[in-house]
Amino acid sequence: MSKIKVRVVGTGSYLPPGVVTNDDLSTIIDTNHEWIKTRTGISQRHIASAKETTSGLATNALRHALDMANLSPNDLDAIIVTTTTPDLIFPSTAVQVQHNLGMNRGFAFDINTVCSGFIYAIYAIEKMLRSGDLTRVAVVGSEIMSRILNWDDRTTCVLFGDGAGAAILEGYKSDFSNDSDVLDVMLMSDPSLQQALFAVDEHYLNKNRTLGKIAKFIQPIDVSQNDNFGVCMNGAAVYKNAVAGMTDMCLKILARNKMQLEDVDWLLLHQANQRITHAIAERLKIPQDRIIESIEECANTSVATIPISLDKYVRHNPELKRGDIILMATAGAGMTFSSCILRW
Repeated sequence: MSKIKVRVVGTGSYLPPGVVTNDDLSTIIDTNHEWIKTRTGISQRHIASAKETTSGLATNALRHALDMANLSPNDLDAIIVTTTTPDLIFPSTAVQVQHNLGMNRGFAFDINTVCSGFIYAIYAIEKMLRSGDLTRVAVVGSEIMSRILNWDDRTTCVLFGDGAGAAILEGYKSDFSNDSDVLDVMLMSDPSLQQALFAVDEHYLNKNRTLGKIAKFIQPIDVSQNDNFGVCMNGAAVYKNAVAGMTDMCLKILARNKMQLEDVDWLLLHQANQRITHAIAERLKIPQDRIIESIEECANTSVATIPISLDKYVRHNPELKRGDIILMATAGAGMTFSSCILRW
């Protein structure tokens, strides 16, 4: 009997036209191109304009994926958007994207596991499609990280950029073992590491001018002298756990599928830092020319890094071909981890 398999039928990405180079940053903070490039691999990042929105970036990326797949929005059964920088508290960014596309069927919802969100969404989508209830689901990772950064903190603000990436997954019946498929997905989170990387805005009490009306019921926090806002990171802890965690997730998912490192054609990791990516590749003995990367031009776009990188290679790297094995892994705040084996 034919089995339902899950394949990627379209990818897309969108980067805001505004580009800020390392040299540009040196005019506003104490840094320089060499310091950033040698420590992170980043040369530039795309920054959204004041008029751009997370849902807008996501919509553009998904439109490009629909064009590649030769599909219309109403050919989709669902949209999942993964983001930590939504336009609004509610409704979800995915519903806004659904509206932007004119999609008048199906459903839409958001996921927030920060940098790991794209593979977390694939885990859910794979189950939906294999059930036979749905045929096509789009996942979009979209972030405007520039709006939650502390631009006085050179240890974090140089790392991030804005952008969106999308993929459309389709369930189809196949009798052949080597056809395109999501072979496996693994997820894991370690809450003991949540203080290694987090984002806060402890000035929020001062932003809501109506809170004074309920002052007698609450004890407002004095945040006037508190500079603890933006992305807060213990760099050494993040580096150590990201390298160890993603390496471990890669080895575990390969072992669970009785596969060897030699079976991997491409390594696609969350683009947090080029040193992290290359350290993992070295541990896995995967050559650097088999790494799918986008960090130099895009910086860390959080959850968008995996789909942006994938779209870049699908469109511009003729070596990536159907049947290739892509090993993916992420590490994100929480800390959350994920891995996925995709037969392209």
